[in-house]
Amino acid sequence: MQPDSLEFWIDMNLPSVFAEWIRDEYKLKAKTFRELDFENTKDYDFVGMTELPGSLPKALFMNIGNVTNKQLKEIFDNHFPEAIKLL
Repeated sequence: MQPDSLEFWIDMNLPSVFAEWIRDEYKLKAKTFRELDFENTKDYDFVGMTELPGSLPKALFMNIGNVTNKQLKEIFDNHFPEAIKLL
């Protein structure tokens, strides 16, 4: 999948500035759940998407724990380019 065809949805548990940072730093489409009006969506709601016709959405799950925004950015910078290749 080409990076320019990707759109990243930033979960409510991540800082909203994360979407802006992905747009600015990586020149990729990114929106927060708030921008998508998904504020009341739970993780299990996305399981139902696998039953929809057409191409399935891909998810990039980050299981990091509590870190500062600076630490999150560093972790993301170290792994995001490779993760995009795997999508």
